[in-house]
Amino acid sequence: MTLNITVANPRSIFQSADYRLLDWPTGQLTDFDTQKVVLTNNFRWTVTICFAGVGRTHRIDVGAWLAERVAAIQPEDPLERLFEELQTADEWLADVPSPKNRHSFSVGAFVGGRPIFALVSNFEAVNAPSLSTARSRLSVSVLRPVIATTFVSGDVTAVHRGERRRLSKLAARDPDPQRMYEAMASLNRSASERSQVISPACFTTHVRLTGEGGGTVHGLGNRPFMPEFAFPPQARETIRRLLDQQFGPGRAQLRQMASMRSEPTEEYHHLQLREKPVDPNTHSNYGAFLKDKRGDDAGAQRAYAKALELDQNHVNALGNLGNLRWEQGDNGEAEALYRRALARKPYNENVTFNFARFLATAKNDPVEALALLRDGIADNPDSGRLHLLLGELTLQHGDASQAVHNLRLAREKG
Repeated sequence: MTLNITVANPRSIFQSADYRLLDWPTGQLTDFDTQKVVLTNNFRWTVTICFAGVGRTHRIDVGAWLAERVAAIQPEDPLERLFEELQTADEWLADVPSPKNRHSFSVGAFVGGRPIFALVSNFEAVNAPSLSTARSRLSVSVLRPVIATTFVSGDVTAVHRGERRRLSKLAARDPDPQRMYEAMASLNRSASERSQVISPACFTTHVRLTGEGGGTVHGLGNRPFMPEFAFPPQARETIRRLLDQQFGPGRAQLRQMASMRSEPTEEYHHLQLREKPVDPNTHSNYGAFLKDKRGDDAGAQRAYAKALELDQNHVNALGNLGNLRWEQGDNGEAEALYRRALARKPYNENVTFNFARFLATAKNDPVEALALLRDGIADNPDSGRLHLLLGELTLQHGDASQAVHNLRLAREKG
C-alpha cells in the first residue's frame, strides 16, 4: 500500500504520492524504485494521475506501465480513453494474490475548464467506504468538485480528518502551487510516522484549469532518480540521452517539472483571457489562433498589439506581427519587427525561420538569410525545418553537395 493525496478546487488540482513499495512475494519494503505519479496533457484535458496498491508484479513495474499507457493515448482522445487504459491493469492485477491485489488510480483532471476527480479502483470509490477484499475488476467513480475537497487513497488511516480539513481550507484560497506542495509534503511526512508503508519522501504535482501544470520532489536528497516520462518513446529516448550527456548515465535527478496545454478552440482562449488578462502570452497566442484558425487578420493584429502593450519586446508577438505585416506587403515594418524580436531573443527558432524566409524572398538577400540560418541552427540543432530551409537556400546558391548534407540532416531531424 502507499499514500496518495488529491486536493481539488474549481481552479486547481494538487496531488502527492510517496515512493515506498512493498514487494508482496518477500514482504520487503523499498523506496525510490519507481514514481507513482504521472502528469500529462492532451489537446482538451490536463491530468495528474497517481496510484496506490501494487507497485510491481513478476511482469511489470507499474510506474513504467502507467507512463506507457498514458503515452499511448492520442491527442484528440477524450478523457474516457484514459479510464479505459487504466482499466487494462486488470490483466496484471490477476497475477497478484488477494488481499495484496487492492489497487487504485487517483485521477485529477481539467476537461476544458471543468475539474474532475476520479478513482479507478477495485476496492475504493468516491464517497464510499473502502473494501477489505478487492473486486474482480477495476471500476470508475467520478466526482466534479464545486468546493475545495481532499481525497486520500491507499493507507487512509494514516491521515487524520482534521489534516484533510486543513488541506481543503488552504486549497479553497487557491494558493501558489509551491505553498500547497509544501503543505502536502508535510502531511505525507507526518503520515509516514504513523505507517511503515509510507515513505517520508514524496512527489507533488498540480494542474490548473488554464492548462498549466508542474511538479516538485520532496525528501529525495542527492539520490539520482529519473522516472519514466509519459511521452512517446522517441521523445523519452531523446530526453534520457540528453540527461545522460549532461549528468552521466543514470546520474540525473528529477527535481521539478512544468507543463502547459494549448487547445485550438474559442472556449480555451476565452478562458485564458478571463483568467490571465494581463499576461502577454495570452494575447499573443489568441492572435495566432485568430490568424491561423479563423483567418481574422484584424482580430489577430489587435491581439498582438495588446500583447505588445503589456510587453513591448514580447518575442512571439513581434514575430507574429512581422509575419502579418509581410503578408500585407509592409516589408519595412515586417523587417523592423523581426529584428526587434531577434534583438530580444537572438536565434529564436520560430523568428529565425520566418525572418530567413523573408530575407531570401521579400528582400532577395540569400547571403544574410544563410548566415542567419547557420547561427540559428547552432542554437537550435534539432530544428528540422531550419536544416531544410538552409538546404533549399544553399542549393539555390549553387552549393549542391552542401545542400544534400543539409537536407539529409533535415530528414534525420524529422
